[in-house]
Amino acid sequence: MSIYVYVTRKSDPLVGEGPDISAKEWAELVANDPDLSIADPPDGLRTTETVYAVWNDYPGGHPAWFGLCEGIIEVKGIDETILNKLRNFSNKLGARIVSEMGEEFS
Repeated sequence: MSIYVYVTRKSDPLVGEGPDISAKEWAELVANDPDLSIADPPDGLRTTETVYAVWNDYPGGHPAWFGLCEGIIEVKGIDETILNKLRNFSNKLGARIVSEMGEEFS
């Protein structure tokens, strides 16, 4: 099963109330990460309110996509490599990592 995992400053990423990660912060984070670039995703992923970043050389054999939507960074499905990338995000942004099921990652 593939679940959504979020990097957020909000107490509950599904409620939407609380401090956002700004588009400027996201753009700076991506610009300073040599693995990532802002890009438009394949048609099936694209939404107008999400700013996407892609990790083209992700070692899982396919690009990994991260999206900033409504002040939260999200990714669907994680492994240890992506979790480490999310840890990097959360450390730099003063945020936490939580799944849609409420599981916290450290």
